[in-house]
Amino acid sequence: MRNLRLAARLLARQPIFTLTAVLSIAVGIGANTAIFTAVNTLLLAPPAGIARYGEMVDIGRTTNGQGFDTVGYQTFLDVRARAHGFAGIAGYTLEPRPISLASAGSAERIFGQQTSGNFFEVLAVQPHLGRLFTSADERLGVKNPIVVLSHALWTSRFGADAGIVGRALTLNGEPFQVVGVTPPGFTGTSVLKPDVWVPMTAMAPGLADDELLRSRRSNWMVMIGRLAEGGRIAQAQSGLDAVMAQLRAEHPDTYERRGLRAAAASRIPGVSGMVGGFMAVLMALVGLVLLIACVNLAGMQLARAASRGREIAVRLALGASRRQIVGQLLMESLILCLVGGVLGFAAGQWMVTALWGLLPPLPFPLALDFTPDLRVLLFTAAASIAAGLLTGVVPALQSTNPSLVPALKDDAKAPARMRMRHLFVGGQLALSIVLLLAALLLLRAFKSALDIHPGFDSAHVVTASLDLRIAGYTEASAQPFYRDLLARARAMPGATHAALAIQTPLDGSRFGMGEVRTPDLPDDRQIQPDWNIVSPGFFELLRMPMAEGRTFTEADRDGAPRVAIVNERFAALAWPGQSAIGKRLVIDRGDLTIVGVARDARLHIIGNPPQPYLFVPIYQQPFLRAELLVRHDAALASAAMAAPVRQMVRAANPYLPVVATSTLAEVAAFGMVPQRLAATLAGTLGAAGLVLAAIGLYGLMAYAVASRTREIGIRQALGADAGTIVRMFVRQGMTLASIASAAGLALGLALGFAIQSLLFGISPVDPLAVGGTMGAMLLVGLAASYLPARRATAITPLAALRAE
Repeated sequence: MRNLRLAARLLARQPIFTLTAVLSIAVGIGANTAIFTAVNTLLLAPPAGIARYGEMVDIGRTTNGQGFDTVGYQTFLDVRARAHGFAGIAGYTLEPRPISLASAGSAERIFGQQTSGNFFEVLAVQPHLGRLFTSADERLGVKNPIVVLSHALWTSRFGADAGIVGRALTLNGEPFQVVGVTPPGFTGTSVLKPDVWVPMTAMAPGLADDELLRSRRSNWMVMIGRLAEGGRIAQAQSGLDAVMAQLRAEHPDTYERRGLRAAAASRIPGVSGMVGGFMAVLMALVGLVLLIACVNLAGMQLARAASRGREIAVRLALGASRRQIVGQLLMESLILCLVGGVLGFAAGQWMVTALWGLLPPLPFPLALDFTPDLRVLLFTAAASIAAGLLTGVVPALQSTNPSLVPALKDDAKAPARMRMRHLFVGGQLALSIVLLLAALLLLRAFKSALDIHPGFDSAHVVTASLDLRIAGYTEASAQPFYRDLLARARAMPGATHAALAIQTPLDGSRFGMGEVRTPDLPDDRQIQPDWNIVSPGFFELLRMPMAEGRTFTEADRDGAPRVAIVNERFAALAWPGQSAIGKRLVIDRGDLTIVGVARDARLHIIGNPPQPYLFVPIYQQPFLRAELLVRHDAALASAAMAAPVRQMVRAANPYLPVVATSTLAEVAAFGMVPQRLAATLAGTLGAAGLVLAAIGLYGLMAYAVASRTREIGIRQALGADAGTIVRMFVRQGMTLASIASAAGLALGLALGFAIQSLLFGISPVDPLAVGGTMGAMLLVGLAASYLPARRATAITPLAALRAE
């Protein structure tokens, strides 16, 4: 406590030093807290309402030992019945499905999740009202339209009505009985947020039907299990391997290359490794900023201790132990970093909110709560204490080196002390180079991705997601509705084109409808393209040119010859050097004749090159889920078109709610979220690192000038001019900056290769990024060296000789 009181008084007497130190540490700790908050929310914090979450494991399908994917309902039933090492295994649909909730002559869109009957039992969730599903609620072939409401929907939509249990709701046009309400905060096991839960066997329109439930080839649900008491994942994996061996023997055609893998439960099953790797890159970047801030503060502490050299020497001479003085100096460092940690904790919450705001609108609800918990608080406290020790211990030990005579003489030019300061500042400059190079690489990669032309025009296009199943449509009744909808859309004020597609370009997903055979190719060279089912006008709306042939027309309907359009990549692989027009493809539903070849376009993710693609007309390949695309006049804002599109769909069918609306540009931006986040964060942190490096070098050169005042006066008295003095100090600063830059560049290039997966079209040794980094650092070095050097020329010989 004595050290604490003394440290507080001493720091209060130097407000500029204290404020600078606290703010520099706050920036570093705030950035680390922000990213760790995201890591905690996505990867560490257990979902609310699930008891003993550490016992839960995700179970995913592998192919040839790779991947972590979905399974079919029949596979789930076998695994649940046969696998050993589990207290229970449940199944659910990962992505919440849009559901129509009818009310007052119209319908609103909510999201529902289908689960096995034992889902809530395996998770050990207790109801808030009524009851939750049980194993008795799931019977294959027996329709069971019951529903459990989320606490959030029950509160917002039904006013927390305690009499909701037993009431009937109309979902997807059919009555469902409410049996219970989940506890507050419960949203399931993933980051996605359902409004309601229905059994796998509910079998209402738009949900899993009997055919899907009985199919072994369809894969559409995920599994989660609870380990048996005292069990381990390795034991559970052995049980899964045994089940798959049995299934491969019973159904060799279906399970020949398949397996199952158990992994610790995650809120992002299947992609936790990929997300974790991306978050590790971000943590490395913010860790560099904190390290730079620590090195900067250590240098400042060393300079401050040097100015207190006589005071410390007197204390030692009067009998104070080195341990006492080191403790006192460490307390000062800890106070600075703990205060910086408090500010950084608050800044971190603002930063994570700002990063979340960079995301484009999402087509599905997320249950992400970035409110800091005890884990985040402990991380911030640990980072603050570690920073305090890291920044204080070396200056404290260096300044208490028991060499009393030079200190009592105020010999501020002790070589060891200067070497230590050079080491700190050089390390800070090298780390800043690493951070700045990573920032420029990511920024260059992001700009490169934005500059890539996808092969179509995404500007001024609004999209509306529709799922006709929730309004009771069939494949036959969907055809006239699609025609009516397109006619209404094209007649909207400001609309120039309208079309339908199953896949929105650049949404990051892929779609297929079974095997495609090209008779002209041998079996070992068959092409497996991505599919899209589109309406007439699709290519015209996107302004996607045709290389040859024609686009789809209204004549391409049921009963007419079945046709298809391929892209140039498909045509070149299937019929090199030949025209694709008139060629034949074979699919499950019959032959297709190629009538057009579209120019290659990037339709999956902007960073991926064009892949083989196959388009078929929606009137010949009916589908009950579609995206309505409307191109509008350039004078109108896309945001202003979203509401009219929704109103137009409501006018066409009031019981068909729009699942989501967006712009095509926003859809394309969603695929660039990792690059956008990394580039924005790295750019901001790179600028912060550059500022800290400039401060550190400036402080070193200012200290060098101050410590050599007498020498400067003597040089001037002997005839040295201002230019000579300036060149002497600039040469010293630039030498240090050059050596540090070379070391930092080597480390930065190594980091560039480590994050190469985020660099679209950019090499880790990109000349502009490398040149910009070195140029910026040399300019900073020049400015930070020149300014103190100019101040040195203002010293008169007489004042310099009297300075000591």
